[in-house]
Amino acid sequence: MSEPEATSGVQSPDDRFFKAVFGRPDLCAEALSTFIPPLAIWLSKGNLRREPEHFVDVRLKEKITDLLFSIELQDRTILPYILFEHRSHPSRLTPLDVARYMIRIWDWWVRVHQQRANSRALPIILPIVVYSGKRQWTFSTEFGDLTGDLEGLKDNSLRFRHLLIDLSRVDPGQVHDKLWLSMVCGLMRAVAQGQLRVWIKEAAPAWDKLLSQKNLTGLVETMLRYCIEADDSESYSTIHELAANVVSRKAKGQIMSLAEKLIQQGRQEGRQEGRQEGRQEGRQEGREEGVELGALIGRIQTYQDLLNEPTSRKADLARRKLKDLRVLAQRLHNRLQKQK
Repeated sequence: MSEPEATSGVQSPDDRFFKAVFGRPDLCAEALSTFIPPLAIWLSKGNLRREPEHFVDVRLKEKITDLLFSIELQDRTILPYILFEHRSHPSRLTPLDVARYMIRIWDWWVRVHQQRANSRALPIILPIVVYSGKRQWTFSTEFGDLTGDLEGLKDNSLRFRHLLIDLSRVDPGQVHDKLWLSMVCGLMRAVAQGQLRVWIKEAAPAWDKLLSQKNLTGLVETMLRYCIEADDSESYSTIHELAANVVSRKAKGQIMSLAEKLIQQGRQEGRQEGRQEGRQEGRQEGREEGVELGALIGRIQTYQDLLNEPTSRKADLARRKLKDLRVLAQRLHNRLQKQK
């Protein structure tokens, strides 16, 4: 029996990003075809459908995210089941967790397809574990290795192997022709290893190409949101650094436009979350002023860069009043809009 997603608590940035990207059947199909070539023949028919079910234990939802998909063939069903492990180190007992979730999936399928369950083969569940922790995955993916073999009983014990995608060991050559996938894997790996700023500099040239692909605009926005949330101490300076490193002026403008939209949404969400958690009003206002100051400084410096003007020193801007910075940012923004 599947368990509903937890409605209490706040989803982590890793969880939101993973679901936003790989929860899209088109992107997930392309990723699965890349990492699991035998699936390509079935996925090429465009019949991958996301199922609105989740099977992870509630107590593990902060560390593990799951997505269930279905591929309907003429007389069989394949259920790709993806577990995203966004904890810092791998678990030796992951195959046991996978086995538990597979049983829940079959129970769910039988319950939903009661009329076909007695006369049709059960669906093939394809368990896939995606791992992005700091430590390399060294544990076996074979369930049988947890129990070991006993002479004469090997054929009577549960045996299966889950697939593993360890983002820290993804072969660049495997994804080089899939720009979006290469960047998503690189971004997730950089965040897990605390190397986001380094990745931003290294990946800057690729943003120009990614932004030129019109069908991926939503993905770019999702990636920028993840950058902001993963480095929320100085969210706007992170985007400022990215915009400063890309080559195309058009790309700079697109990035800053999306960033402003996302940061504004983030402020609104943050205020709502603060009220829900009962934060003290004075402390909340102080935090918001600090966030706004950093955002305004980053925005002003970026506008000046885009206008080919000398960039003001951060310390100088920090000494000015917020209302003066707002006016300056708006004035620079209006000038930039006239140039477009």
